[in-house]
Amino acid sequence: MKSTLKFLFGKLGYRIVENSYFKNLVHINNVYNFVNYDIIINNTDFNHILKRRIAKDESICCFDIGANIGQTAKKMSSYFPSATIYCFEPVPHTYQLLTENVKDDQRIKVFNYAFGTEKNEMEIFLFPNSQWNSLSAPVSERAKKTGGPSQTVGVDTIDNFVKQHNIKKIDILKSDTEGYELEVLKGARDCLQNQIIEYLYLEVGFSEKDTQHTYFPTVIEEMAKYGYGFAGLFEKSYTKNDLLLYANALFMKQG
Repeated sequence: MKSTLKFLFGKLGYRIVENSYFKNLVHINNVYNFVNYDIIINNTDFNHILKRRIAKDESICCFDIGANIGQTAKKMSSYFPSATIYCFEPVPHTYQLLTENVKDDQRIKVFNYAFGTEKNEMEIFLFPNSQWNSLSAPVSERAKKTGGPSQTVGVDTIDNFVKQHNIKKIDILKSDTEGYELEVLKGARDCLQNQIIEYLYLEVGFSEKDTQHTYFPTVIEEMAKYGYGFAGLFEKSYTKNDLLLYANALFMKQG
């Protein structure tokens, strides 16, 4: 009888599935397109994926690297209200705005430095748009050519921070450092080798000429060294010629 009904509905263009089928679907009702300058941005939220794998009331640990003024941290907090979220933003003025924006959430902790390959200080040249600031040499040099001011900022490593704060597990690590992702990952070598990080959400680019974003194939190769698999692209941004320009890539532990 079941096979007959499936056949008949199939002829009408319908498909019969069990209710459990829908448990594994990602709801993307909030997807929309935003056109800004020469870029078209498709906003599919990666948290829809993680909500299926992490209980809403679970006391998880999140890192927001390149936190800017707290946009991602506040989104994480709304999705996972029992999470502890560590935000890292090196530029003093942006850090002040971040502190002000998250001051009412005691679970969000803020730190005024960047992550890289070693503990030191670095000079960064600033863009008028704080979201473009980066310790990446080509990006900072481009800001310098526009006449942007410079500041000296502190840098540490993820491995050092984890040891100092006795953190045993990072459930979600988000990094948006405008082309500085590989340096951030190199400073987390111990964490990656020991796989204490469950999920990584990294901004990547799709052209080797794009110094503002870390080249996607290079990131995949780096993550594969530590046993992390690629899970999907989110918040994709296209050129007006329909070429994928940059996106946020989700990686998770294999197995």
